[in-house]
Amino acid sequence: MTLHPAPKPAVRRQRNSYRNLDKLAFVAAQRCLCWSVDPTGCKGRITVHHVRIQGGKKNDRRCLALCLGHHTTGPRSVHVLGRKRFEVVHRVDLRQEAAYYEQKYLNWKADLAARSQRLGDKPLSPEGVVLDSPQTTQPTEGEV
Repeated sequence: MTLHPAPKPAVRRQRNSYRNLDKLAFVAAQRCLCWSVDPTGCKGRITVHHVRIQGGKKNDRRCLALCLGHHTTGPRSVHVLGRKRFEVVHRVDLRQEAAYYEQKYLNWKADLAARSQRLGDKPLSPEGVVLDSPQTTQPTEGEV
């Protein structure tokens, strides 16, 4: 009986895609893209929808915020209707909106960096609140 070595697991090549977890968190904190056009269709939490170009890979530079009702589960969602029909029904251009979200994120990040620098490189939360700021204390009567 001849023993053969166990087969090596297939090596999974990492796709050449752009991942940015900060941007995904920023986009997920936004309101649903369709809220102003179809507020009754908004159902559930906000999810991030990646806009693919000609069947390309997911890319965090091209993503936008959609609620579950407009993203996957609703009858008028992008995954049910398809991109072209979704754009007609909701009167939006997903590629332009994804570019808008990218610019909005870059502006937010630049503003956050500028505010952090003005405050002496103290870290800021996404809401712009200074983290770990020193507490100012009032002098007691013995110190005056």
